[in-house]
Amino acid sequence: MPAFLWPLALALIASPTSEVAPPTCPEVFIPALVVTVENERGLVLGIETANIPPSRTPGDTLQVSIQRQPAGGYTVTASKRWYQPVTMKNIQVEEGPCGTARTTALTIKLQPRPDAPVVRDFQIRSTRGDEGGRWPEWTAYRIFLDAPASVSQAVRWSSGRPEVATIDQLGVLRTQCWKTRQVTTITATLKADTKQQASAEYSTGSPLLDCRKAVSKR
Repeated sequence: MPAFLWPLALALIASPTSEVAPPTCPEVFIPALVVTVENERGLVLGIETANIPPSRTPGDTLQVSIQRQPAGGYTVTASKRWYQPVTMKNIQVEEGPCGTARTTALTIKLQPRPDAPVVRDFQIRSTRGDEGGRWPEWTAYRIFLDAPASVSQAVRWSSGRPEVATIDQLGVLRTQCWKTRQVTTITATLKADTKQQASAEYSTGSPLLDCRKAVSKR
């Protein structure tokens, strides 16, 4: 090595090796996949997010499996009673040094089995939960009807115990004032087929309630 390069070489040897700082990752969870499952006419049967436990109503038979493959990509399988299961493989997700960089939206459309009935699923769901501890209190019920578009969604609402809570024909429930815990069964009967019924229990009442303004005191 020429003599004039020695000072430069010694300086390089003496200088500390620079380390690359790890990336600063935001403390925000970005799911890899959001899967929307629809029936043959586009009715949403359910939505599933990867790595988040699903929230299912009682009687909901939808199942979605999201599996990350060792070689990369995801395999997604969706199934529901009266439907043919569907599996999609090698679903790619955009990733970066901090994990998932962007959520991938995936829609799976299920087709009914040849032996499927006209009404495949009929449920009622409360918009504010199935339990109340105040008075006056109300909640609105709605139906979920998985059937061909030709089937009317009109229903007849009823309460098993109107003295606990009443429900009008718009599906709006109103509680009576009770100082003890009481339960009533809310039922929706499909007008197109009165054999089709869906029900849910609603509970109300608390010793802390002030029923002095109620028409009838419990």
